[in-house]
This record gives sequence, C-alpha cells and structure tokens, in this order.
Amino acid sequence: MVVFRFGVILTPECLDIEVFVLGSRPEMGHWDPNRAVKMNPSRSVLSTCEPCLWIGDVSLSETGTQTRLWFKYIKSVDGNYIWRGT
Repeated sequence: MVVFRFGVILTPECLDIEVFVLGSRPEMGHWDPNRAVKMNPSRSVLSTCEPCLWIGDVSLSETGTQTRLWFKYIKSVDGNYIWRGT
C-alpha cells in the first residue's frame, strides 16, 4: 500500500465549496465524481478572496511500477461538479 498526498491551491467561489481528487485508479473513483476522494482545506475557509491549500490522502494498492496514475481535481459548488486541471 502506498499513500499519495494530493494538494491543490484554489480560491473558492463560495464558502461552502467542496474539493475532490479523482482518477484512473479504483481507489480514486475511476473517474466517477460520486466516488471521488474528498479533500480538506489546510485552514478554515473564511473568504472568497484568499486562496487556500486543499489536501487529500489516497491509499493506493501497489500494482507494479508500470501502472500510470491519471488524476483531476473537481469542485462541488451548489451540488454541481466543476472539473479542474491536473
């Protein structure tokens, strides 16, 4: 088992934003937003004017060194998913 720590800095559009990481591996939801890994802000989100670091840990089973890992960040705002780049 290998633990990957993902991080992304973003400025939230609203205070009740949720941020997720998902990807090509089953442990990361296999591109299904409903199975994505929720990320947590590194501090309280108090403003929509300040960027914040979001962190999420994912435990991946080791399947060999040739297995590629593709991932994206997504946000949930008002129940709608917004896809972000890697």
